[in-house]
Amino acid sequence: MQRSPRTSLLLARTALLASTVVPLAAQSVLADHAQTVLVSGEFAPGFPAGATIGTAPIFGGTIDRSGALLFKARITQNAGLGIDASNDAAYYFGHGGADLQMVVRAGTQAPGCPVGTLLRNNTATPSNGLTGVPRLSPAGSILFFRSNLYDPVTPANTPTNADTALFWGQPNALQLLVREGDFVPFLPNGERWGDLQFAHTTHHVNGNGDVVFQNVLRSGAGGVNGNNDSMLVFGQPGTLQLALREGSPWPGSANGETLGPIGTQVQMSLAGIVLHPVVLQVGTGVVQVTAANDKALALWVGGNTFVVAREGDAAPGLPAGTVFSDVSPTVAFHATSACAINQGGTVVFRAHLAGGGTVQGVDDSSVWIGGLGGLGKVFRTGEQAPGLAPGVLFGTVADDSMQIDDANRVVFSTTLTGAVTAGNDSAVWYGPATAPAVLAREGERVPVMVASANGPWRYGDLSISTRAMLDGSGGVILPVQATDGVDTRIVWLGFLTSGLVQLLIDDTEVWATNLGSSSQEVAGFVSIASNSDSTPSWMNRNGDFCLLMTLPSTPTNLGSAIVRGHLGSMQAEPSAVPASGGFTQFFTFDVGPAQANHFYFVLASSLGTDIGFPSPLGPQQIPLNFDNEWTLLSYGAANSVVWGNTFGQLDAQGRGIGLSGFTMPPGFLGFEGTILHHAAVILDPTFTTSTFVTEPVVLKLY
Repeated sequence: MQRSPRTSLLLARTALLASTVVPLAAQSVLADHAQTVLVSGEFAPGFPAGATIGTAPIFGGTIDRSGALLFKARITQNAGLGIDASNDAAYYFGHGGADLQMVVRAGTQAPGCPVGTLLRNNTATPSNGLTGVPRLSPAGSILFFRSNLYDPVTPANTPTNADTALFWGQPNALQLLVREGDFVPFLPNGERWGDLQFAHTTHHVNGNGDVVFQNVLRSGAGGVNGNNDSMLVFGQPGTLQLALREGSPWPGSANGETLGPIGTQVQMSLAGIVLHPVVLQVGTGVVQVTAANDKALALWVGGNTFVVAREGDAAPGLPAGTVFSDVSPTVAFHATSACAINQGGTVVFRAHLAGGGTVQGVDDSSVWIGGLGGLGKVFRTGEQAPGLAPGVLFGTVADDSMQIDDANRVVFSTTLTGAVTAGNDSAVWYGPATAPAVLAREGERVPVMVASANGPWRYGDLSISTRAMLDGSGGVILPVQATDGVDTRIVWLGFLTSGLVQLLIDDTEVWATNLGSSSQEVAGFVSIASNSDSTPSWMNRNGDFCLLMTLPSTPTNLGSAIVRGHLGSMQAEPSAVPASGGFTQFFTFDVGPAQANHFYFVLASSLGTDIGFPSPLGPQQIPLNFDNEWTLLSYGAANSVVWGNTFGQLDAQGRGIGLSGFTMPPGFLGFEGTILHHAAVILDPTFTTSTFVTEPVVLKLY
């Protein structure tokens, strides 16, 4: 396999774990272990020699269970290399900088379209060309994205009513999913697809490759008008089906109500359960719909609709007459931005209340958990906040802060009322939905942050833009504002299943870039959108995540970078090494003082992490699918030249001693493309009991 100069350079640096964005005076976990996947100024993979990543932002990114990333980048325009505004955007896919490959480029033939129809990079609004933030399935490496289309030779072939399309498929096998202007195959009257939009709130793909999306039909074709032009679609190429359509009877009721506009925010579970809002047309139905009961939150499952909650329905367990309600016509209790769904279809959601003595602004807000099996209240505004001093009451929940994992653990942020001050009236909650506890409270000391000359660092306001995220396995990432009374920092904390709290990133850290300068970084979520395996789209269930690092534009425009990290007690870098052999992925361990002087044993698997197998020496589930080849090899070859120091003793702080890692031996090119995962089992000093198991880490052999 011939490698580009950029790849060869990365290989030469692998042993030193160098990066194209290098932190100085490192303190955080990310500064020590982050891997820069792509940064402004680097050679652009897949482009002619000399092409570089531009200083225009790298757009978004998403990560799957295997640790592979997908994101969009802009290339510096260069007339000599034929790079201009029509073809300077691309999608990149890979586990790290070394195995990164361009999989889609603007200005190239659009899959499934007539020859000469090209993917367009909209020069006026670049994010409207190739989708700025494409979707990637949690398993199976299925891409789902939108692009404008154009035919530069015969522009009449791509008129404005047929110049958008959705695409689907693996990187090397992309297909046309739907094209604007084409007939909709599952509708009977000659309806055509309207302008195809794309957003993380409306377009999803799950591990089976199923997609769900909301879109409109072309007005006029097949009798389409403003009262029946929106719909919700589910399926795969060739098997797309209509889930819901405006103007049609609502399948969630036998009363004959008619659906209004189909909501623009949906979510989907791994099993294809679709969480969606419902708006009904007032005046329809045998018992006519009114403004007091025209909204609902529902699940669509294989053609059947199940109501989670409906406006006007009694709120279970609350005083008689208390019903779900809107605060106002513009603030609906059913907004899916205030909801989250896990793989089993269990939903956590915010709901407003009315009636039964409810007082607006005092006790009219609540959070519930439910789905196919009924509803349970998580909390109601005005109730005593558990674990806090008497008189400290729940306030309102931050809508987009709610998450739920498959163990029905929830996380959300709220205001606090009652016996509070302006300095401690917000908190983040985490734990079982039946008994969430305070994870962080405004005014409390921020763990793991060393006090400054001004005093200890304390949590700032936690009720605004505080989006704690679950990794699906019990870990939490919490970005917060910290203050010492004089200065303010944005820090990201990692709460691990081991009980440790890590400082993941600190926005005052300085990073040197390959453009020859250094800059204070500004890290951000790639997207707050949900994935179908109960995680945000920028983090997978194993704790791997990707960040968009935007570097300041003054005094020098340093552009941006995609950086990958890992939330967990075990770190591994780099995330990809050549199958040709001779390069090492290094492991580090920090499982906390509770495991002091215990022993660790590292195991491997090439079969993934979604099932796991029980530890033979304890109650833990090892998060590796048992592999008769790699698992047994890693067990038998511990502390060999291949698995170096993978059986050893932790120090008094529960950290690993000495270098540990996996080195692919030469002579096994047939393993190119293999994805390995490693995890460490912690054993007590007598070797009779396993006391902890780390999260898995990933390695791609390319």
